[in-house]
Amino acid sequence: LKKGAPKFQNVVPQDVKDPTDFIQLYNITPDGKLKSRQKVPYDRAAKKRHLFVIRFLKWEPHFVYPLGVATRMLEPGDSQDHAMKVLLADHMIEETFPRQVQDHVNRMFPKDPTASDSCSFRYDLTSLTAITIDPPGACDLDDALS
Repeated sequence: LKKGAPKFQNVVPQDVKDPTDFIQLYNITPDGKLKSRQKVPYDRAAKKRHLFVIRFLKWEPHFVYPLGVATRMLEPGDSQDHAMKVLLADHMIEETFPRQVQDHVNRMFPKDPTASDSCSFRYDLTSLTAITIDPPGACDLDDALS
C-alpha cells in the first residue's frame, strides 16, 4: 500500500469474483500449503496505511510482478516496539520459539547469571532491546544498537 514499495501479485482463492477489493492473508502450513486466514478490505488497509509481510513464491517469465502471499498485517505506529516488530518481520526472525527450543536452552543454561554475579560495578541491562548489525554467521556480535 506504500507507493514506493515493490509490487507483487497476491494469490487469491479461485472462488472469488472480485479479488481487487481486499487483501487475502494466509497461513503457510508446515507442509508448505496455503490456508486462507483473513480478508482485509483494501480501503481499510489503505486508509490506515497498514504494512504487510509478503512471502515470495515465484516469478515466472510471463508474470508482470512476482507472485507472493500476504502472511501478516502490521498496524501503523511509531513506537520502539512497533519498529522492533517491523525489523523482526523484515528479517524473518520469529518472535517466539517452539517449546522444544525453549526447553533445550533451559537445559543448556539452567542458571540465569546476572551482571552483578561477576562484577560489582556492572549493571544488568538484559531487559533492554539490542539489535546487532553484524553479518549472518558472525561469531562475535560486537556491532550492536540499543
